[in-house]
Amino acid sequence: MLFVTLLLSACYFFLFINVKAKNEHVSSLVNAIETESVAESTQRSTKVLVAETSKYRQKLKGYLVGKDNAVSFLEFLEREGSDVGVTVKIESVVPSALTDGDVEELRLSVKASGQWAEVVRYVGLLELLPFQSRLEQLVVSTSEKAEDGPWNAQVVLVVLKEK
Repeated sequence: MLFVTLLLSACYFFLFINVKAKNEHVSSLVNAIETESVAESTQRSTKVLVAETSKYRQKLKGYLVGKDNAVSFLEFLEREGSDVGVTVKIESVVPSALTDGDVEELRLSVKASGQWAEVVRYVGLLELLPFQSRLEQLVVSTSEKAEDGPWNAQVVLVVLKEK
């Protein structure tokens, strides 16, 4: 009887160890499945978010000077000046990174010369640019030399540009 009891106890012990090992294995598989499920759910929701915000991101890109369009933007500024009768000179262009993102600032120093009405109109057009920009500094003065016109506007314009 004692022998049978010891044999049964040994069988129960080995059975318990075997069940415990299987439970631990099943638990680790369940955790792996849950982790994978969360990752898939996050990926699905990210894809949905990207699809939902696509038109807004495209609209936002429209407010930035394109990655390869800096030169054409500067030509646009000069052309707009000549269209309103102002002589425009881009004196400096200094890029500066904002953050780790895909956008940088272009700090432009622009000099416009001409008649009062044309200079004021040009500055107004700079304020209405179809890009995210701001006039950081504006100095309007009369010119001693009337080569380009009696009025000068010295403008520091900051525009956002794609990197």
